Amino acid sequence: MKLFYKAIVSSTLITFLNYLILHYNVTLWDVNWVSLTGLIAGILFILTMVYRSALIDYKEADKRVCTAAAKISSMHDVNINGHLNPEKSSKYNPKKMSEHLIKLLQELKKYLEGKIHFVKLLDDLNGTHKEFLKLDKVIPANKGARFLQFLGDLRTEISYLEYAKSLYFPRVGYVFLYFFILTLIVLQMFTHTESVMLQLIFIFSLSTILFFFADLVHDLDRPFKRKKAAFKIDLAPIAKEIASIKHSLKK
Repeated sequence: MKLFYKAIVSSTLITFLNYLILHYNVTLWDVNWVSLTGLIAGILFILTMVYRSALIDYKEADKRVCTAAAKISSMHDVNINGHLNPEKSSKYNPKKMSEHLIKLLQELKKYLEGKIHFVKLLDDLNGTHKEFLKLDKVIPANKGARFLQFLGDLRTEISYLEYAKSLYFPRVGYVFLYFFILTLIVLQMFTHTESVMLQLIFIFSLSTILFFFADLVHDLDRPFKRKKAAFKIDLAPIAKEIASIKHSLKK
């Protein structure tokens, strides 16, 4: 809703300015929609191009968060149900590894929320391997190999998320987009019209739609910037895995 309110406020100011222009008869030209077709096509082209690129990256990042949480959960399964060697299992406490994995999930969530840096998350990830050295002594080799595979996959997912957090559509695309939008609005504001009310309604609707969708695409391109309310990476899978591991420890 924040994007919508922002568009409404901007459009209201533009409409008021347009009213003053019409009231004092400062119109400069007659412009029809046919002459604006090329400009409108340019706006739609850039909007579509940025939206498509941002949507693909957004969906991929959302999927990688789910995959990363699932990998940590799979490591927990190996830790708890890894067919421990009866002779050595008494010397190993799986609860410590599970608590470490819970902490790793919590740190992953903080990282995605921008509360900690990537280096801090990597330190916790490296700590998982240290904990694994204790687990590796009491589980079969194939189970240990599976755990390490999950750990390697998790590192890959986290590396992609770090890449996605800094991957934005080129700024020049937004420069052209807002340039075209403002040009279209200015042309329409200084256009001579016979119906003042119709002109005001039109300029308000036009600016609201254009500003809203431009900011919507911009927000979609930055899903890890969680200050806005439009598109955010879903962190619910991480919370569910944390709850699942905690529940298994109570059994």
